[in-house]
Amino acid sequence: MNRTTTTSFSALALVTVLATGFCIPGADADPQTGKGRGRQHHGYGDGRGRFVNLDPEQGRYLDIETTAAARHTISTAVEATGTLSPCPDLVARVGPVISGRVSEVLARLGDRVSAGQPLAKLVSVEIGDAVSTYYKAVAELELARINFERYERLISRDIGAKKDLLTAEADFKIAEAGCNAAEKTLHAFGFTEADVEQIEATHQINAELLLRSPIDGTVVERNATVGERVGDDSTLFTVMDLGRMFVDAQVFERDVAGLQRGQRIEVSVNALPGRTFDGELIHVSQRIDPETRTLAVRTALANPDGTLKVGMYATVRIFTGTDEPVLCVPAAAVIEDGGESWVFVPDGDGYSLVPVSTGAGDGELVQITAGLDEGQAVVTTGSYGLYASLRQGSGPAQTHTH
Repeated sequence: MNRTTTTSFSALALVTVLATGFCIPGADADPQTGKGRGRQHHGYGDGRGRFVNLDPEQGRYLDIETTAAARHTISTAVEATGTLSPCPDLVARVGPVISGRVSEVLARLGDRVSAGQPLAKLVSVEIGDAVSTYYKAVAELELARINFERYERLISRDIGAKKDLLTAEADFKIAEAGCNAAEKTLHAFGFTEADVEQIEATHQINAELLLRSPIDGTVVERNATVGERVGDDSTLFTVMDLGRMFVDAQVFERDVAGLQRGQRIEVSVNALPGRTFDGELIHVSQRIDPETRTLAVRTALANPDGTLKVGMYATVRIFTGTDEPVLCVPAAAVIEDGGESWVFVPDGDGYSLVPVSTGAGDGELVQITAGLDEGQAVVTTGSYGLYASLRQGSGPAQTHTH
């Protein structure tokens, strides 16, 4: 009797689907009963195998490709979003420690400045008093030194009293201490060693002070206006060295395992599509935010050309993988369904769906921890076409007899 069987096909793939429990005609016939026993295949955890049988034409339609499971190094990564910020150690806020009036502004917004470069001039009565005090202290020290040296010469010639020498020595030490204190006051106001030496050399009393940048960087904020009176709590300039940037990000609680300082990171920013920046994880918080259930992390990266800007939104990939090769297959080979993972493997004239356990993944490769052997072939291209047809064929068989 001639039997013709027709099976409905999905638009995705034209395949003949035979689930376990249906015998494959002509395959493995029982020598005693003559009935087909069906194939023994890998299957679900409960033993229900799945097998897809293709004829050559259907195979060409699905364009099936296979590859062998092999060992590779996977760079697993955790992703988080964050914001670019300057390194706190490379930020300087410049302002006077005394009140005064701005007489000249020497730096503009956006200027690149060097450490020690003047940013503005400030005129203050207190500055004039401090310079005058220092000049007076220098003069008194010089006089005390001359007097002390004179008594030393007299005593060496057995002329004069010893107590006069001791008095002169005490006066010299007092004058020396007073001069040092006056000099430190000038330094506290912002005078450099060169400024102090110039005061000594010129004997000029000037009430003007130069505000200088303490670091190399860029002027990102300027609040100085000529003629403006400022107090000792004023910040006239903010200078930042943006050659090194931080990204402060929040990692979800489920992803915090394996995070540690020193891990390599890759940063991409919305404003610069297609570009990535390499850096290092330098801080991992020890506290989960109770409201957001996230963990704060900080990464550092170089910004030598100033491309990255403060406040940019960024995506951070923190690589947490190891350098040890593990058994892997292409991500396209793994089918995820119902919380389980599956792959198709070539099996005679068809393909069997087998369960696997997966581990780390990097977007291109997925680690296989159980279910496959090294070198075993798996379907990559066409796997989802096979699976879609298999799912369609999981119901009652559609069979017609002529």
